Amino acid sequence: MRRKNSLILIILGIISILFSLLTDTLGFGQNGEILGAKQILGIEFGIALIIIGIGLYTVKNENRTKITPKEIFAKILDLPVLFWVLLTFLILYLLFFIPPLFFSEIRIQYFVKYIPDAWTTRIGFDIDTTLKHINAWLTEGTSLYADGIVPYTPLTLALFTPFLLLGYPVYYKALSLLTIFSYFLATFLFPLALSKKKEYGILILLGVSGLFSYGFQFELERGQFNIIAFALVLFAIYIFHYQHKFRYFAYLFFSLALQLKLYPAIFILMLVKDWRDWKNNLKRFIALGIANFLLLFVLGVEIFNDFIAQIINRANMQSSRYEDLSISGFSYYLSEEAKIISPQTADLIGKVFLFFLAIAIFAIIVHLYRQDKKGINPYLFLILTIAALMIPAASFDYKLTVLIVPMILFFNSLPDIKTFPKKLLFTGAVLLTSAAYWSTLYPYEVKMPFLARNSLALLVILFALGFLYLLLKGRYENIRDS
Repeated sequence: MRRKNSLILIILGIISILFSLLTDTLGFGQNGEILGAKQILGIEFGIALIIIGIGLYTVKNENRTKITPKEIFAKILDLPVLFWVLLTFLILYLLFFIPPLFFSEIRIQYFVKYIPDAWTTRIGFDIDTTLKHINAWLTEGTSLYADGIVPYTPLTLALFTPFLLLGYPVYYKALSLLTIFSYFLATFLFPLALSKKKEYGILILLGVSGLFSYGFQFELERGQFNIIAFALVLFAIYIFHYQHKFRYFAYLFFSLALQLKLYPAIFILMLVKDWRDWKNNLKRFIALGIANFLLLFVLGVEIFNDFIAQIINRANMQSSRYEDLSISGFSYYLSEEAKIISPQTADLIGKVFLFFLAIAIFAIIVHLYRQDKKGINPYLFLILTIAALMIPAASFDYKLTVLIVPMILFFNSLPDIKTFPKKLLFTGAVLLTSAAYWSTLYPYEVKMPFLARNSLALLVILFALGFLYLLLKGRYENIRDS
């Protein structure tokens, strides 16, 4: 039955694609050589049906006991009180916090000088600018990367094209609600799914406070989609480790995340169950690399070339803006704005950081290999997240929200320490790590100058993480086995 349904999905997908491509011929589409938003939506819908159909076709049938509606309802009623408290909080959050803060006017309300204005003219500036470029490409044939502003992959721009049907500000509101939904799934469900013991304290503390954080508000105000991309990464990691027979979808989610925001590429190291199985790991990495490279040609060779030129230019970008998280922005600020160091020293800082980061990641992997550790490692996950935040040039504070889940997993996985000297060092490192994390929840306007840049807080977390790894010899607990 499952394979029959999968074939139906594949056939429906093919029909949707063919109909969309032939709408002009049939007299339903827009005239001209360039496809319209409705046609691209139909093509994307068809491709999605085909992908799902192929994925379901590859899954082996298993005999499963059917769950009755009564049993499902009983399980829902068995959920803890905390779930219902959270549910009502989230409902009122959507009713009384999001609309007046983001949807009431063209500028953010409630707070003054809280979110950096830069050159923005109205709320949702990033998604609005992106869709204006897509519209110009569809109607005028203008290159998507003509002015060097839009940094996203061709597939991302194709996926966002149907948003033109909604118009501003509806597409901004739709993206904001999708971001909030992704935040809920990623922050509240993923850590619980990975935990052996269901511990709610740190989860609730970090998860709820993150909803009001500066980084999350910045993400919503700009109309960014880092949380959506990161949620896809988390789905990929969970499916790969705990639902391995569905790994086809894990690779799909990972690829979508990588195409939405290139920095999730570093999380490919989380798609490893056994570090000693290096042959299959290498094959997986190469296959995903080739697949994602080919996806860059989804809108043609010319747009691919424009995109590559844009990425090269962006990689050389330097910014002294306080909301820049990148190590290049931090060193540039020290040399060009604060005049504390020379430009040569600033370049050296960036290289030393990358070297230290590479050595730290490599050392953890070697330790996992030698100890024959399998499954998800919270130390590796957190250090990869910091790398994703700090390595890309012009990496801004609206990405900070992706730090929440790795911090929850890290804190929840720390073991109990018995001996006094080690416990003292352990507590000091935890205090330093948590203080650095909490500082990222506030905008630079309200912090002391030397704490204004969140890149400094990330560096503190990184070095404290390394210290704890050495102190505990890489030991952790409360993470489910793969």
